[in-house]
Amino acid sequence: MAIKGMVLKDAATSMTVVGGSDMTFTEDGVQVANGVHVSNAANTDFLTRENCTFKYRPPTQKSDGSWTKGKCTMIYVEPGVDANGKMKYDLGRVELELDPTSAATVGTNICFMLGQMLTQAATLAFRTSGSLA
Repeated sequence: MAIKGMVLKDAATSMTVVGGSDMTFTEDGVQVANGVHVSNAANTDFLTRENCTFKYRPPTQKSDGSWTKGKCTMIYVEPGVDANGKMKYDLGRVELELDPTSAATVGTNICFMLGQMLTQAATLAFRTSGSLA
């Protein structure tokens, strides 16, 4: 299956992750404006410690009475050292921009749609080689 013809479940109510091992992320003191930074407490190597950043920009009311969108940003980083001994930072970023007048179910549905897009076989070729087929 490819992107063209992929199937997503609308109004999903849950997703399940199977396998893997638990990583516990705790605050690590990195300052983030309007946010928090956490890292994998079990990884004692500072150079390769996985970390996450969560930032929030609240909606604001404009002079005409309308509202700007709120914005939530989530970033997951897996640092490492390349073959030449240089640091590299592989990361994934998800941003939600939601109108404050939208129902909460809209944001929830968008999250479930993104979760499906990020993990299903239909997008594997896109994620690994950029294929748009």
